[in-house]
Amino acid sequence: MKKSLKKMGALVLALMIVSGMSAVAWAAPAEMPDGTAGSNNGAALEKIVSIEKELVVYNPDEATIAAPSITYNYDLTSGPAGQQVTDNEGVAAETKAGILPNVTKASVSYSNEDISAAADGASNKKTFTFDFSNVYYPAAGIYRYVVTESTNVDKAAAGITDGTISNVRTLDVYVRDAQNGESGRQIYGYVLFSDGTAKSSGFVGTSGDQTADQYYTYNVTLRKTLSGDSAMDNHEFPFHVDFTNDAVSQNVLLKMAPSGNVTAAAPQAAAASNMDMAPAIANGGQVKYIGIPANTQVDVFETNDVTGTTYRNSYTIDEGTEQGVKNITWDSANDANKSNTATVSTAASHTITFADTLELISPTGIVMRFAPYGLMMAAGIALLILAIRRKHRLAEEEF
Repeated sequence: MKKSLKKMGALVLALMIVSGMSAVAWAAPAEMPDGTAGSNNGAALEKIVSIEKELVVYNPDEATIAAPSITYNYDLTSGPAGQQVTDNEGVAAETKAGILPNVTKASVSYSNEDISAAADGASNKKTFTFDFSNVYYPAAGIYRYVVTESTNVDKAAAGITDGTISNVRTLDVYVRDAQNGESGRQIYGYVLFSDGTAKSSGFVGTSGDQTADQYYTYNVTLRKTLSGDSAMDNHEFPFHVDFTNDAVSQNVLLKMAPSGNVTAAAPQAAAASNMDMAPAIANGGQVKYIGIPANTQVDVFETNDVTGTTYRNSYTIDEGTEQGVKNITWDSANDANKSNTATVSTAASHTITFADTLELISPTGIVMRFAPYGLMMAAGIALLILAIRRKHRLAEEEF
């Protein structure tokens, strides 16, 4: 028995480099130094262990976007007993099956809150905990647990690319006899690892090809120009923007950045398979939609609602070749002749520019444009006539 405890003691100083910290500390099993059971001078650790979850978020711009909608769940179970843990001196000890606390489930949720994104990926980490305060450990030793990750929906349904890291982590809890006159047992170290020996702080990416979950997003900017019709420079033309991504069924919340003469309602959370926007944009205005899940199709429709007017309409994508050249007429019986459509897929960010050039104003259009000015002129003339008559009448009365 004493010999066995002495061998076990070789692991006691496993986490001496971190045991003086009040927060959870980590050390790889292969790096454990030698020690003596029950005589470790390091301070006991808190009985709450914190574990990280990482989501790496991509966007061509360094931006704040809305997070995807997903919940990660974590189950704590007893790990296998009798597994060998060997320190750097070659001394081995066997693990004990972990004794479960009252609470064995934890979770972290992402639900359209602000997160960071960058072209080369921005790391967003959340923390969940397990509390061992109510666990009675009958003896000193290494108690092994298994932490398993799952999600409330398929990751692809939230637009998330599954990382290459394992969804399982092994957690070893190091327990010793209490020191300084205290009774019972103390926790003096935690070691969390994956793939047998790889040190880890949680479900996070490590070196090489061990990547965390990823969320890829892009942006679409919609611009409007108008030529040859200065009278309509401030007129906001109606647009309709449809987003289609049947693979992403969970709610997505886009960010929006309008500039210039634009009227646009704030985006609302909706499934990427059923999102649409209806901005109104005047000459020189633009709207940028930020954080669109990758591989979402974006269809943009512009409609001519200027009475009696025909415009030559076209669009460019990323300032490339002019496309979709057609005349759009306000009073056409065919809706297709009133509007024009551009389509892009967000496997990259895009800028779509719709350009209108005045082609024709019908008599109705002329009347509608100048009738207000005619009415104002008529009213002015009428007032002038009344003033002259009144002046003449007063002059006659004085005479």
